[in-house]
Amino acid sequence: MKRILLTLLFLLSSIGIVIQSPANASGVLTQGEWSLAYPDFSKFASDQEWIFEVRANGTNEIGAGDYIDLNVYTSTNTRVGLKIYIHSGVSVKQVKIPLNLIKSEIAKANLSQPLTVKLDIDRSFNSKLKDGSFTFSIPTSTLPVRPQILSDYLKLNTDFTSPIEFPKECTNVLFSYTMNDPYMEIDEVNFDIIDASGKTVSSTYSYGYRSETIQGKFYLCPYELDETKGPFNFQVELLFETHLNKTPLVSKFPFALAGKYSAVDALVAAMPTVCQKGSNYKTSKSGCPSGYKSVSFSPPTTVQWNTLTRSSSSLKGKKFLVYGCVAQFDSNTGGSKFRAYTLPLPAERYYNGANSLYTGSSKALLKLSEDDAFAAKVTVSGATTYTTLGGRTSVPSFSIKDFVKIGSC
Repeated sequence: MKRILLTLLFLLSSIGIVIQSPANASGVLTQGEWSLAYPDFSKFASDQEWIFEVRANGTNEIGAGDYIDLNVYTSTNTRVGLKIYIHSGVSVKQVKIPLNLIKSEIAKANLSQPLTVKLDIDRSFNSKLKDGSFTFSIPTSTLPVRPQILSDYLKLNTDFTSPIEFPKECTNVLFSYTMNDPYMEIDEVNFDIIDASGKTVSSTYSYGYRSETIQGKFYLCPYELDETKGPFNFQVELLFETHLNKTPLVSKFPFALAGKYSAVDALVAAMPTVCQKGSNYKTSKSGCPSGYKSVSFSPPTTVQWNTLTRSSSSLKGKKFLVYGCVAQFDSNTGGSKFRAYTLPLPAERYYNGANSLYTGSSKALLKLSEDDAFAAKVTVSGATTYTTLGGRTSVPSFSIKDFVKIGSC
């Protein structure tokens, strides 16, 4: 009865097919008149079908109508594969049986233990050869090593250590990674760009497991980056299938993002050294001459900036690096003086900056024009009062020791 029922169930999908492709065997196990060649499972992540070869030894053979029932079990007796084969045609010494395995069940198994193959041979009604039942232990040594840490599961192929230009508008950033998830454990992969405070500025994700190289992309938008602070990191988070009860794995990779004003920073960094000897100043690209000492200029702190805009005379003589936009440079100011809007840091617009007066060498200053943006190394001269249409106003005044144009404003 068993034979009749199973034959009806599997006849359409299994009847009499002898596979001609190589068995790809990694080993052969023998019990008396029967041998079983088992496959190499090294491509477990990508292959969907494996070929087992049943061999008849000595005078034994596989005849027409002979029935082979092949079952594969894990060490906990969970069936992960089943194939019914009915031979047709002339008698042969061996048949190759393709078999699909339930990968999700194998993934749950203790892979340090062998798989078990139960082989039942049921002869045709007119055969004089014996039936048989055999059990084979199949080594799992060719199965892929189960990943443990994030780098086992995912390799980031894109190098983010070379700075990415600060985006002027929302921009696609492509990246590549290779997944290795042979046992279908991963449910979701999350990618995030995070700043030094942990704020996410861009993110993307991928669902499901894959064992291949994948192209991903995320968006970088300037408005998301304006209030962020470097250094940045590219964070990868692996979330596992719920039934595994595995803690998510997280790893961070350096993500070099050029500052919004990196071009300005480069121009400022290339400025020559300012050298001082008493009340005399000069610039030098190769060190200060004898008798002079180098002078440092740094952006004013918040307190210093507030003081500059309210009581600049109290900071007279202080040396600062400031940024501004030339607002007035004409016959009224003369060649050695101009009015500008000043800020302690570079900006896209300077018109909300402090109204200020700058003085310096006319030969140098005449390189500037109205609406030029500049960075300047200055000393605080104090406050200057001048007459306007609305009366008189007092503004911070600076003596320029060196400057560089950084664009227009």
